[in-house]
Amino acid sequence: MGATNSKWRGGQLAFFDGSTHETVEPFAPVYVYDDFLGYDVAKTDGQFFNLNSTSDSFWTIAATGVGGPATVQKALSNVTLHLEADVETEDAGIYSNTLVFNIDKGPIFEARIDVAVLPTLEAEVHIGFQGEAHVADDQVAAADDIDKHIFFVLDGSGAYVIYADDDTTDNDAVATGITAVPGTYNILRIDCTDPTDVKFYIDGVGVATGTTFNLSGGTLMMMPNIMVTKAGSAGLCDVKIDYVRVWQATR
Repeated sequence: MGATNSKWRGGQLAFFDGSTHETVEPFAPVYVYDDFLGYDVAKTDGQFFNLNSTSDSFWTIAATGVGGPATVQKALSNVTLHLEADVETEDAGIYSNTLVFNIDKGPIFEARIDVAVLPTLEAEVHIGFQGEAHVADDQVAAADDIDKHIFFVLDGSGAYVIYADDDTTDNDAVATGITAVPGTYNILRIDCTDPTDVKFYIDGVGVATGTTFNLSGGTLMMMPNIMVTKAGSAGLCDVKIDYVRVWQATR
């Protein structure tokens, strides 16, 4: 752990760990932080009931499938999203189910993620913001099922790519140059402080900097979403979530 530093961006003060680049305290009027302490051991469809968080019952769980099925499990201070190998459609993930963040007001999403089992076949990982209600087995890489989204995506490999679409401007599979390593956590940040130039960071370093992500095509309400999904394949994937923080400058 490094010394705690501070920074200003878009009029927001935030303190962060100088070694890991984890944001430890942003000062913002709209702020959700979850370290997933205090949950039940395992959940299927439904909601967490958190005992130690700023976001009690904030998350809705997706855990669908017939064979395995997919699961969302709590262990220590992590939540694991798991897809089974069965040839079927499955989802495992968490989402807020409320479009509470406004891209025009500069929301920032941050999560610490370990892709413990890399996605195979048609399995996809979505990490970030979604601008519409969750629908089972929605895809963005294999199919353009989600009209409004700002995601880090892994699709059939360990390479992080970016998909971003405000239903006006669409950027697909923009390379970050970073590959997830199972057993290693990465801190992923999406910074919408300027919606005409949304920034993406992995472990404090800007990625996909050669692309301008202009997502200012109209007011866009967003919800945080971390999901592993597949449509009718034997694809595998496990994602561990250590924490999620989302904040924005004004209401």
